[in-house]
Amino acid sequence: MQYPLFQKKGALSAADLNLAMDALKRARVLPGVGIKLTETLNGTIVSLKPLRTAGGSSPEHCAFSISSAGKGDPDATTGLYPNYEAQIVAGTVNGVLPMNWWDATAKAPTKFVYPKEQLRNVYVNVQTTADGIASCELKVDAATPAKSAAVQGANPVEFNVFLGVLYNDSIFTIAKGLISARPVTLSTVLASDGNLLATNIWVYHATGCCGTNTDDQTSSGLMVNEANS
Repeated sequence: MQYPLFQKKGALSAADLNLAMDALKRARVLPGVGIKLTETLNGTIVSLKPLRTAGGSSPEHCAFSISSAGKGDPDATTGLYPNYEAQIVAGTVNGVLPMNWWDATAKAPTKFVYPKEQLRNVYVNVQTTADGIASCELKVDAATPAKSAAVQGANPVEFNVFLGVLYNDSIFTIAKGLISARPVTLSTVLASDGNLLATNIWVYHATGCCGTNTDDQTSSGLMVNEANS
């Protein structure tokens, strides 16, 4: 690219200034795939994000880890894509795989498309029976996952494991790794028939990755003190 050279003396014309501005615009750096710009008073910092594969997978292959990539053509000014697609690495809840983690038509892990500049919550909806975990399903939803209320006299029939939040291609991780879950008794009362009636809730534990473990959490995301359960 050639920059304009001013050789004549005297005041610059509007045409001269416009030519200079056009040259500066062509030289400016725009955010694109894998590039983050941070403007400061002393200049702009260019940061490179980890590159993703063509399939949109993340370099980290931890169970239930989330990756995101742009879909469509990016805006020439903002660098934002009209839509983004998230992909979640396969993981299990008590050894049960989510029923929708694999796209049989595409023969690849399922991708969840969501619009730009809108928050999306990523979680696993888990269905249970008296025998344990029956099934689970990955969700990428605008609505916050519902809290699972404790149930008296039985275990709750479902609960949600909150994995993270998406905004464009930014990922805010809450939990990842293999999930283990178990019902916990919060309190007991003496029923009219003389038997103890328990109030139960599901508690889950994420192993994390690289040796990092998370604490036990209830399906509402709150800490449980088992000494008081």
